[in-house]
Amino acid sequence: LPTTLSKVLVIAVAGYANAMPTASLAGPKTVEIVNDASDAYLHVFLQLHDESQRWNKADGNGKIYDPIHWGLPGQEAWDPLGAKVASEAIIPKGGSIVLDVPNLSPPQFVMMAVKMTDPENANPVPATPASKFCSGVPCEVMPGQHANLIEAGISVVSDSSAVDGFNYRVKYQLTSDGGVKSTDIITNPCAGLGPKYQDKAGGCQNPAKVDCSGKPTCDCKGDQNCKFNSCTKLLFDVPADLEKYFDMYDGGNPNGAPVKTFINNANNLKDGSPLKSFCKAAHGVGDFSTYCYDYNDPGASPWLRDPFEISVTYSDLA
Repeated sequence: LPTTLSKVLVIAVAGYANAMPTASLAGPKTVEIVNDASDAYLHVFLQLHDESQRWNKADGNGKIYDPIHWGLPGQEAWDPLGAKVASEAIIPKGGSIVLDVPNLSPPQFVMMAVKMTDPENANPVPATPASKFCSGVPCEVMPGQHANLIEAGISVVSDSSAVDGFNYRVKYQLTSDGGVKSTDIITNPCAGLGPKYQDKAGGCQNPAKVDCSGKPTCDCKGDQNCKFNSCTKLLFDVPADLEKYFDMYDGGNPNGAPVKTFINNANNLKDGSPLKSFCKAAHGVGDFSTYCYDYNDPGASPWLRDPFEISVTYSDLA
């Protein structure tokens, strides 16, 4: 891919926390991913829009493989990746890989680390028909996990999301308005949650997804025109003056969007609830936070700005 049509991605593996160098951003138009987990090999899936595009290796001792269009016959979709065109990068502990980011249109891409059944596995997940899956996923993949995501792109909102759940902790830095901004999840968001939220991979599913069976926290249409629903009642303490919006839409932005404004704020979650505990840890510390449910927008939507640098550090949850 010509340089003028590319960006650079750096994926680095640094070993355990006490051996990690001081975090720094990797340079203009780069993404740095650091593995501070205990996996011998970190497997990171990087989204593309079609199979003709490539994440080309520029440097490092990791490997990058041609994309697979998961979701087609013979290579059916699986969770947590889903039906995506994605390349898989594999980086040994203590190593790194530098990749050119293709000129995507639209520019957004999703990046997620996925746990393998064998943390010593140095091979990519092969295109696999569903008939040969193990527990609903390719046999190389640890079943039942819920990955947190980096959703990024040049000159767009580039957030960290735990809307589905967690399989790793992350520290995420990027160049944004006003300089380098960061958020760091320093405690395990899955700790203390009940068994129904824990998954088989040592992580957890977002409590909102479990308790609301995947339904949104409020119902919206048009210009932020929203009303409360049964999920709202389950998760939030709605004040008396807003209860009328269980039965009617609030009129959206022209009326001040009272429903969406209320739902946006995680402080309005019920005290002592699993979701409020999850959000407190998921938000982490720093200049912005990680999304912890569908409409948890405030403070969680930084823009990636020139010089377009990102650094992400993955570590074990516990």
